[in-house]
Amino acid sequence: MLSFARQAPLVPTNVDLNMLIGNIESWITRTIPCTIDLKTSLLGDLWQVKVDASSAEHALINLIVNAVDAMPDGGKLTIETSNVWIEEGNADLRSEEIEPGQYVLLAVSDTGSGISKENLERIFEPFFTTKPLGSGTGLGLAMLQGFMQQSQGAARVSSELGVGTTVNLILSLNPQRRNLHR
Repeated sequence: MLSFARQAPLVPTNVDLNMLIGNIESWITRTIPCTIDLKTSLLGDLWQVKVDASSAEHALINLIVNAVDAMPDGGKLTIETSNVWIEEGNADLRSEEIEPGQYVLLAVSDTGSGISKENLERIFEPFFTTKPLGSGTGLGLAMLQGFMQQSQGAARVSSELGVGTTVNLILSLNPQRRNLHR
C-alpha cells in the first residue's frame, strides 16, 4: 500500500541491474512453465542505477508473473537492458516526471494476449485487474508505478491485442553518472 502511495521507505543503493536480473533468472526459470521461452539480452557495460534493490527485484518479479499469466498457452518472455539518453523531445520515453539525461532502460516483453486500449489506460490504478476473482489484487502495477516515481524513474507500457506487451522501466542512475555529458 505504501508503494503505490509513494510513501514506502526506500533504501537506494548502487545496483548492478544485470546482476539482479541474473539472480532472478537463476531460479525463476525453474518456476515458470516450460512452454514459456525466457530470453535475456543484457548490455555488457550497463550503468549502475540507484534504487532500492529489494523493490527493484519485486518490480521485476511482478512483471514476469504478469507476462506468464498473459501467455497461458506459452510464448516468449524477453528481458532486456540498455543505457539510454533521454533528450528533451523524446516523446517515447520522456514525460513530465523524467528529466533529460542518462538512464538505464529495463524492458520486459511478452508475446501474450496483449492489453486493450481501455484497460491500458487503467493498469496503474490501485485495485484494477483484468484477472479473474481471486487471481490478483490489482496492486502490482500500482506499486510498481509508485516505486518508479519514488526512485526518480518511470514506467511506460505499450501493448497490442493478440501480439503482446512491453513494459519499459526507466531507472535513474547514480547521481555522479547522471550528470555526465554525452
